[in-house]
Amino acid sequence: MLAKKGIDGVRVEPLARLLGVTKGSFYWHFRNRRDLLDALVDLWEEETTWLIAEARQADTPRMRLLRFFQLISPEHNYPSDREMFVWARRTPQVKSRANAIELKRVAFIEEQLRHDGVSAPIAARRAEIAYLATLGWVERRGRSEAMDDSLGEFADHLFPLVLATSERNKTPSRTRVRK
Repeated sequence: MLAKKGIDGVRVEPLARLLGVTKGSFYWHFRNRRDLLDALVDLWEEETTWLIAEARQADTPRMRLLRFFQLISPEHNYPSDREMFVWARRTPQVKSRANAIELKRVAFIEEQLRHDGVSAPIAARRAEIAYLATLGWVERRGRSEAMDDSLGEFADHLFPLVLATSERNKTPSRTRVRK
């Protein structure tokens, strides 16, 4: 329901109908709609904790990153990051939690890059780039049926850029783009 109608579509009566339960059954689990929405944000936050813990099971930093990005893909992601970020843009409480969730995700990516030998300043920048590029891919995939590559194929092109560990890439470059 969230993916099809956004947060405004998450309502008690339509949700009860979709699940084939009564409104009374819904209220057995949630006091009101606000309680349901809070539980949805909790679930999203728990999912990030879980996916980081799951990715940590892999043997190497590169394998942990690959697993992390596999798990964050739309096929595994519920609640939908896309819809949660739309909701966060207009709801301050959700925005602050969304920001905290993203900080955890980016910190995990940065940590793995550092374990792979990338210097701290470069790892921080690359972590942000990898995360934002992946969010862009997820967003575009969510609205464009013309995309025929999987997140794995996308990662095959992104990872060599993010994970490059030559000596030149281990410290920040002084080269700047001129305006």
